[in-house]
Amino acid sequence: MRTLTRSSVICVGMFCLLAAAPAGADPVVIVEQGQAKAVIVIADDTSSIRRTAEELQYHIERASGAELPIVSASSPEGQDSASARILVGFGPGIDANGLLQEEYVVKTMDNALCIVGEQKSREPMATSYGVYHFLDRELGVRWLWPGDVGTYVPKRTTIAIEPLDIRTRPVLEKRHLRIHVHNSHTDQAAPPLLNKDALRLLEKDAQRWLDHHMMGVRSSFGFGHAFGKWWDRYHEAHPDYFAVPPAGIAQPSPHPNRVKLCVSNPAVANQIIEEWRAAGRPDNWNVCPNDSRGFCTCDKCRALDGFPDQSPKLVWNRYEAVLTGRYLGLWNGLLPRMRAENPKATLSSYAYSNYRKPLGGMHVEEGLVLGFVDSYHAYDQWQQWHEAGAKLFLRPNWWHTGSIAPVNPLHAMGDYFKFAHEHSMLGFDFDALMGYWATQGPCYYLVARLSVRPEMTVDDVIDEYCSAFGNAKADIRRYLRYWEDYTATCGYSLPPSQEKTLHQKTCEEHGLGTSGSRTGWTTLPYLYPDDVLAPAYQILDDAAHGAQDDDPVVQARIQFLRDGLVHLQRTRDVIALVYGVNRPEGTSQEDIAQRVKELQGLRAELTPRHVVWGEVANWMELRRKVRSAPGQKEWNDPDDE
Repeated sequence: MRTLTRSSVICVGMFCLLAAAPAGADPVVIVEQGQAKAVIVIADDTSSIRRTAEELQYHIERASGAELPIVSASSPEGQDSASARILVGFGPGIDANGLLQEEYVVKTMDNALCIVGEQKSREPMATSYGVYHFLDRELGVRWLWPGDVGTYVPKRTTIAIEPLDIRTRPVLEKRHLRIHVHNSHTDQAAPPLLNKDALRLLEKDAQRWLDHHMMGVRSSFGFGHAFGKWWDRYHEAHPDYFAVPPAGIAQPSPHPNRVKLCVSNPAVANQIIEEWRAAGRPDNWNVCPNDSRGFCTCDKCRALDGFPDQSPKLVWNRYEAVLTGRYLGLWNGLLPRMRAENPKATLSSYAYSNYRKPLGGMHVEEGLVLGFVDSYHAYDQWQQWHEAGAKLFLRPNWWHTGSIAPVNPLHAMGDYFKFAHEHSMLGFDFDALMGYWATQGPCYYLVARLSVRPEMTVDDVIDEYCSAFGNAKADIRRYLRYWEDYTATCGYSLPPSQEKTLHQKTCEEHGLGTSGSRTGWTTLPYLYPDDVLAPAYQILDDAAHGAQDDDPVVQARIQFLRDGLVHLQRTRDVIALVYGVNRPEGTSQEDIAQRVKELQGLRAELTPRHVVWGEVANWMELRRKVRSAPGQKEWNDPDDE
């Protein structure tokens, strides 16, 4: 899709400037009829600039078959202004030091294409962003998932760049999709699936995919549990700092690094101020409560909540308690004091757990920055925090739902992301990108793409994804629609007013508990039987038939999706055996152990191709206490529910 041509364009977001190039300027021809007509020139032969140039070279060659040489600016080829050149990291009259953080320029002049980014940051990525911008907007490159198969590069024998004059940067201050590839296997009892070299390659592919979608940060706002060390520091001298538990329960609970505070105690606020002063009164200070349960049950804290009927037991350990009032009181009390000493002072916290629900008529002091953690149905809650004056970051746990199944609420998720973007979203931080690329990869791509191209609709992004499947485009769109519809039928995440969903009914019927993250695994035998998978397999069969005359890489992409279903089916069958769901009579523990071992072999085979990050799947099964996880000592215990 070509959007950057001779005419001036107004882009979404601040700092986006596209100026018209001189009238009558000729295009810069870099490839003509499959023959290289340009060189890629680098002035600074640092590893990062050379990698960026090599990425540009790789994608141009995949598009046209022509390999553009990479040369030094001091070489005769690099100085030959009569020939077409792509200047990476520098350009005549472009002052990189004058660019804002993460800002880049993509500009044609004098038979050259210049791609230059800000270089003051500790790890400058702006020049790379400029290259990715060019590959996206001018060559139509799409990075669906990590690796060559997931990279779609439209074929063209001639590449002629019309006049461009672009100066822009990513709109959002923080764009973060967390990945756990690096540490996923370190706390497992089972041996890792990959050796260190293979794991490094996997990480490299993953990081490159994130880079292609301009994941990065220029925000100074900090988040994360802020009081994890307070128990060790203060509990002996100041036990009054900490949450008052119900009778019979002792602190620290649930763990020293998760203990909560008595936020109604003025000494707690004073201590926060003292720590901030000792740190030099920085512009931002993190006051995120520690995670999990164990909130203060004292009368003063409960009075701040504004709900007098909430019992100590409810407040201490129940999700239904509304505790926003006490934390809002703490935040609003701290900010005026801090801003009196540093007018730029801000506080950052999560709006999460029992303190994410906004209160009617609430007021937020200037300088409060919240990472909002809720479902993709929480429109009213986001809107209320926005109207109260908070600055907002989106901080979802959406991709923990449904384990490795094709859970793809594309329109629900994408529409909410766009709504947040249009209502003061400064950035996002997803926990986490799980690496279930063949089943949930369309959601990963959707969010990454909307962060780069917020003007796109959800259907635009889906069309992009499906276009990589050639003549099977319509079948793959039908495939995604099938799983989107079934995701809605399962109802992993629906507004509270809805009737019980298939997922909820299944959990109740089979006594699987209420943990949405754990039941994503244990419901697989019930929610994904063969009669649910069969139509999906049939659509992929149709796609393979329709694409039989396409480039072989199209068939590889279809097989990639099929492999995701195979892995789902094998995981489902192992969980069914372990938990005794329709287990054939006479099945021994040795039989089950063999099936677990075979599943591990499949994951080891599929992981390097990014079908599923098997290391992450194993790790998540262990975290969710799924009995079939390798290393779970109780995996064959029939009473372990």
